[in-house]
Parts: sequence; C-alpha cells; structure tokens
Amino acid sequence: MFIGTKIKMLSKITWLLCFLFSYAAWAEKQAPELSDFPKTNRIWLGLEEGSIRPRNYDSIKTDIARFIVVHAKDGQILKKDEHWMTVDPEELELERKALSVEEEKFKIKLRDERWNSDELIEKQKLALDGLKSKKEELVSFLEQGEDIGGLRERISTGLLDIDKKIQRIQSQIDPENVKKEFELFESEGLLDLKRKRKRFELLERRSIVKAAFEGKLELSESVKQEIGKPRDKDKPTWISNNTTIATLVDEKHYEVVVKLTNSYSREAKPENLMVLLQDSQTGKLIEGTFDRIEEIETGAGIKHNSIFKLSNLPVEVAKHSSGESHFVHIYRKYPKAHSLVQKKDIAFIAPSILKKHGWSGLVKHLWPKSTVLQVGPQTILIKNGNEN
Repeated sequence: MFIGTKIKMLSKITWLLCFLFSYAAWAEKQAPELSDFPKTNRIWLGLEEGSIRPRNYDSIKTDIARFIVVHAKDGQILKKDEHWMTVDPEELELERKALSVEEEKFKIKLRDERWNSDELIEKQKLALDGLKSKKEELVSFLEQGEDIGGLRERISTGLLDIDKKIQRIQSQIDPENVKKEFELFESEGLLDLKRKRKRFELLERRSIVKAAFEGKLELSESVKQEIGKPRDKDKPTWISNNTTIATLVDEKHYEVVVKLTNSYSREAKPENLMVLLQDSQTGKLIEGTFDRIEEIETGAGIKHNSIFKLSNLPVEVAKHSSGESHFVHIYRKYPKAHSLVQKKDIAFIAPSILKKHGWSGLVKHLWPKSTVLQVGPQTILIKNGNEN
C-alpha cells in the first residue's frame, strides 16, 4: 500500500517536471512578436504625492510702517500691470513737483549761461580792440627811433604783456572753445538732472504698485478695517510694519507641485515628463505638462520641486483641490508611439537571461533588433528595429 502510494507520487512529480521543462522549451520558442504588443507614446514611472496651487500667487506686505492708498476694491479682478495701490503718495507727489522745478531751473540756467557767455564775449572783444590799439601805439612809438633811454626796455616788456593778454582773450572768445565750455556746462547740469530723475524713478517704482499678473485681489482683514474707517476720500491709510496688505491670485491657471522621489522619475529629463491626476469630483484624468524646476532653500540645503502646468482643470475644482495633497501619476512621454510590454508577460520566457542581464538583456535576447527606451516599474517601452 505504501509502495503504491510512493510510486504514484513519484509519477506525478515526474509528470510535473516534464510539463515545466516542456513549457519552458515551448515558451522559449514561442516568444511573441514585438509588433503584437500595444503601442503608446508614454510609459508609467510611478506614483508621487503632489499638491495643486494657483500658478500665479502674490502676497503683498509692508516691510516698514507707511501710508498707502488702495485704488481697487476687495475681490476685484486686476489686469496685468494695472496700478492698484500707491505707497507714500504724498511723498511721491512732492518729489514729482521737486523734479519738475529742477527741470525748469535747469532750462533757465542754460538760457542765462548763453546770455552771460554772449555778454562776456562782447566785453572781451572790446577789451581786445583796446589792447590792439595800445599795442599799435607802442610799436609806432618804438619805430620813430627817438632816444627814449630806459623807456625802450619798459615798452618792450609792456608789449610782451599785451601779447599775452591778447592771446588769452582770443582763446576765450574762440568759437570752438566757447562751444566746448557751454557743452561742458550743459553736460554737467544734465548729469545732475539725470541722477535726480533716477532717484525719482526708483521712488515711483516702489510707490506705484501694479499687478504682476491678471488675478483676483483679496485685501487683508486689517487693511479692510483701516480703509473702512471714516476719512476724506483718497486720504492715505497708515499701515503698520510687517502687515499683509493683500494677496493676488490667478484663478484661471493652476499647477501641481511634485517632489520626484523614485529612481525612474529622477533619472528621466524633467522636460520629458508629464503627469496625470484624477479629478476628485468627476473622476476624470487631468493632464499636466512640465513647466519648470523650483528651488527652495531649507536648513538642510536646497529642495527641488518639479512644477507641471495643469490643463482642462475647471476653476471650481481647482479652488476646491488647491492646497490639498493628491496622488500623481508620473509618465515619460515620447514624440512617437512604441511597443509597451508588461514585465509579467515576458518574465518567465527566459528567466536565466533576465537574472544575468536584467530587463534590457532579456529584451535584446527576445528581439535582437529592438532598443529599450525606458524600463518602468511594471512595463518596458521598446522601439522596434524596423521603426524610424
């Protein structure tokens, strides 16, 4: 009885071994054609955690206590570059008037400089004529040949002095020299005026606050309370230091922030990645395309986040989902579709090859002319040898 049972067990084991060997041999011969697998232009690289936020968000704060005037209403949609607030408006207006006065003063200085220059030239010309006449008299006196004793030496010295004065005056009234002096005076004045304009422009840039992008303005509660107090129309409001004045939110465009953690995603070029996440309300998949890498300084170093722009995301859904954590599917995309092979479909065809050479080696073994484009957690994207 025992012997019979043992024989039956051995027979069963032998049959199973024969089946496995025959299956392995059959499987080795029956490797499917690569063209039989579905084609796609992307491959799944894993799940990551991400959060949805408005693509454009700005928080406006005061660094020091100052006066402000808000020209927009709470909840108003601002256009890009729309002027909605003025900081220290009275100071700005005083500096604008001061600059205007300086510009007018400079025009008057230029006019007076021209007049003074013309008047000086006329005086110098008269002085030059006088010097020339005096020179002619002295020269004529010397040429008479009379015995004038020690006066001859004094007259010669006087003539030398007159010549020096004549040269100096001629240089002063020379048109080229006059032009250069006036241009120097003008350049010096313009440079000083330019500095003042530059200082005013910096003040104006700090004072006139414009919307960096189109979005909804939301005033802080403290600012709304201050603005709501009885006062003259357009009278500046005093705001304490380190006070949040308002936030500007772009409610039309949203993005998802993802920190890539798995090796598949981190090894791929960010610009080749895309994401899919599920709308919690409708269940539809929302696609995101890579936009940029965001660097955030932390105590331990710099953290890198990948930012993806979301498309076809309804505003109400975005508002509801903003700030929440979501599971995000990461994909690597390609310009063309290629064969997508499930690892489980080829894992047992040649296990020894897989063990020794990995998935790329197994693919080359099964389809020698093929090229592995990407190995994912569950699938492999393969380019067929006859594809361009």
